[in-house]
Amino acid sequence: MRVVLDTNAWLDLFVFEDAGAMALGDALRSGVVRAVRSHRTDEELRAVLIRPQFAPRLETRPLEPMLQAWWTMAECIEPDRAAPWLCSDPDDQKFLDLAVGGGARMLFTKDRALLRLARAARKSGLEILTPQTFRPPSSFRNGETRSPAEAGERGDAGRAYRISAAASNASRGPRG
Repeated sequence: MRVVLDTNAWLDLFVFEDAGAMALGDALRSGVVRAVRSHRTDEELRAVLIRPQFAPRLETRPLEPMLQAWWTMAECIEPDRAAPWLCSDPDDQKFLDLAVGGGARMLFTKDRALLRLARAARKSGLEILTPQTFRPPSSFRNGETRSPAEAGERGDAGRAYRISAAASNASRGPRG
């Protein structure tokens, strides 16, 4: 199953090592889910990572090995079509387009503008969730390769939005 991580989700996994996002990290490392990325998302990631507020974290955890691990685990594609929904934050549209154009079933974000589109996206088979709400569908835990929708399981994007909206750094914090 293909997934997309926006920059904040990537930071949670690779820089901040957020314990709440480790289920997603484990699923990525084990191949239960396969991330897709694009040149545009890579450019944003690099631009965010050179911000001064990350320097203390990156002193003890060199950037290049983290990026190499990401590039190995995430397939680089260029989306062949745009998402049918427009994000209120134009900087985040690239993640929607990547999810749709790359055939992803899930987009992980903490950004309010993206989370507001969760209901509309779900109707088209795309779950928009925070990394902390990821739970491997039982069908994937059992080795099947069906999507959550095909397996009759539904992500709780509404809950993901409520959690994200309550977080002080959900979308406008210094991380992205």
